[in-house]
Amino acid sequence: AVLRQDLANLKAVRTLSIPDRGALVDELYLRTVSRMPSREERDTALEIVSAAQSVSSGMRQLLWVMVNTKEFILNH
Repeated sequence: AVLRQDLANLKAVRTLSIPDRGALVDELYLRTVSRMPSREERDTALEIVSAAQSVSSGMRQLLWVMVNTKEFILNH
């Protein structure tokens, strides 16, 4: 919940460049499943973020996806 609040409160998140979005995706993976995303996972995550109305909205969607994965549920 803290990460979601942090993302929602960050004004700069709305205007991040593509490399910065990649860093957010990496951080989200590290915080949820304690590892870096594979290339395919990162590409998929960036598509989710890019398709959303804003970066913060896309990151919230991605966070929800991550906390509902078997990997997250079984490890945490």
